[in-house]
This record gives sequence, C-alpha cells and structure tokens, in this order.
Amino acid sequence: MPITFRVDRAARLIRAEVEGAFSAEDMIRCVADAAEAVGREPGWHILSDHRRIGTPSTRPQVEQLVARLEALRDTFAGSRWAVVVGSPASYGMMRMLGMLAEGVPMTVRPFEDADAAEGWARTGAEAAGA
Repeated sequence: MPITFRVDRAARLIRAEVEGAFSAEDMIRCVADAAEAVGREPGWHILSDHRRIGTPSTRPQVEQLVARLEALRDTFAGSRWAVVVGSPASYGMMRMLGMLAEGVPMTVRPFEDADAAEGWARTGAEAAGA
C-alpha cells in the first residue's frame, strides 16, 4: 500500500507516510481508516511524510480528499496537518490542499524540514528561526 499510517496516542498524532504512486482512493481510504483508528474522536493532528512520493497529487485528487475530510468534519475540524514535502510541485499542491481544507476547518501546512513539521503538528508553534 502506498500510504501507511500509525496512531501516536501519546502525541495525539496520526503519522502517515506516502511512497511511490498513489490514487485518490488510496488517500481517501487512509483518511477514513485513520478516523476510525482514533474512534472518530476530535483533537487529533496529522503529520505526513511525502518525500518519497512519485508524482505529486493532482487538483482532482486534492478536491476528492477535501470532500472526504468535510464528511469527517467531527473528527478533523480544528486539526493541524503538517506535510513534509520533497519537491516544489508537491509543496504547491499541499498549499492548495491547505486553502481548500479551510472549509473543514483544518489547517494544512507544507514543510521541507521534518523536525519543524512535527513541532508544528504537535503544538502549532513555529520553530525558532522559521
């Protein structure tokens, strides 16, 4: 499976990794499975690593994902989603995801630095010098 996740209960983080090629269905299934894994309880944040993806998400994939996030609003409203990216194209698509996810409401931010992404996902605070 190109997208895997694990639940870090101590940090209240859903940690996901994306590798290689993936489809909108893969993204939607992962989000739905993660929501179930946390019992659809609100207050969880997401940290996902997209540095090993093949081609970045497309606009239709992002729109489908946002539609699923909106359906899971009770779980993800108010969440922070930090995305570690490895290319400018992926950075741009995650910025678009962030704009579209404002209606959930959810805050999505792309990062090039994994430590900064994790810090923000956990606390919402910017790292020193960021």
